[in-house]
Amino acid sequence: PMSKVFSTTNPYSETILQLYTFQTATEVEFALEQARLAYQLWKRTSLPIREGYISAVRQRLLNDRIFLATLISREVGK
Repeated sequence: PMSKVFSTTNPYSETILQLYTFQTATEVEFALEQARLAYQLWKRTSLPIREGYISAVRQRLLNDRIFLATLISREVGK
């Protein structure tokens, strides 16, 4: 059977930006279980280690800010 898909569309130009495949119930349950397990590990991780991860995420967002701003602009039709 063919997988169901959905898309993101630029609302101004009506151009399809990306197609995505819906996840199956099994895939969603697996992802949720992985998130539960990750949270259990995260909450036992020391504050300095967590700060390091958050700092790395911050740096990645700063490094990718032009790409992310462009993506957001396209998806809201600006």
